[in-house]
Amino acid sequence: MGSEEVWWDKQIGIMFGRGDWARVMKSKTEDEYEKNVANMMDQWGELGKNTSIDFPTYINGTWLVHKEKFVQCWTDRVRHFGNTTNNRCESSHSAFKEWIATPTEAIDTLFMQIDSFIAGQLMEIRNSLEASHRSHGTEFDILPYSALNGVCSQYCLELIQDEFGRIKGYDGDWSRCGCVIHNTHGIPCACYTFFAVQNGRLLYCQEVDPFWYRLAIGDGTDSAKILSERDQDRQFFMSLVTKVQARDPAIMRSVSQVLQLELYPDRRSFEEPEVNTTSKGRGKLNKGLRWNKSGFEHVMGKSTSSGKSSAATGNYTYIYLL
Repeated sequence: MGSEEVWWDKQIGIMFGRGDWARVMKSKTEDEYEKNVANMMDQWGELGKNTSIDFPTYINGTWLVHKEKFVQCWTDRVRHFGNTTNNRCESSHSAFKEWIATPTEAIDTLFMQIDSFIAGQLMEIRNSLEASHRSHGTEFDILPYSALNGVCSQYCLELIQDEFGRIKGYDGDWSRCGCVIHNTHGIPCACYTFFAVQNGRLLYCQEVDPFWYRLAIGDGTDSAKILSERDQDRQFFMSLVTKVQARDPAIMRSVSQVLQLELYPDRRSFEEPEVNTTSKGRGKLNKGLRWNKSGFEHVMGKSTSSGKSSAATGNYTYIYLL
């Protein structure tokens, strides 16, 4: 086989992988999957027809028989936390092979290299988890993220923030949300977060999968203590109190007045207006009545053609000062 034929075969593989095959893998519903498979067979069904293994036989017998493991409409039903490929395994395997340099070392030397490699990875993972546990980003120190800040990983908070940003695209049609990220990542979806904000409440740690706040490895315990929902609300309120105390006294007085009115509504300085029980309703409309003008009217001049004033002839020129 010549170099041109090899190049052309490679280009065909790229077109297939990025085109029809990619659409099959990214099918969001089973109906869409069946449609994309049918279109793929129409485009590529004749490939390898005169060989021992034709295209439909290979695709159906080797790949589509395992469709539940890689097609999106099925993987979206599984809590995979974003791991839908084996890229991490391949990456770790590649790094491991580079670390040991050669597999022909003595068994004791090889064992020490493997142990050193794993220890280095564990240290790196622990450092990243501890950084997430200690960091309190100011962008997440507000509703509805405050209870999760410093408890969940920063990557988890960024996922929730990105999901919340999708709300504008739904335009009130919550059926378009699909709640996929709740199934796959175990975090609140866009519509869930929206209603939490509408009700003025936090997203509690109990509403996030424990995977995101187990910032420890090996001991089987969580590095962050998960409080009850009431305690999380209390913690958020106390953080606001601390911030208000550090502000200008005028702000403290303003917030204090709001809290006082909320706690003691009977002490408000205004009362409900009295209801007028003697009203007779609207009278009948007389179409002959003239309406009130919306501007000031000024007579600008007189009509001199017949020696009569404009007031006498009824010819007026008006200027409306709006």
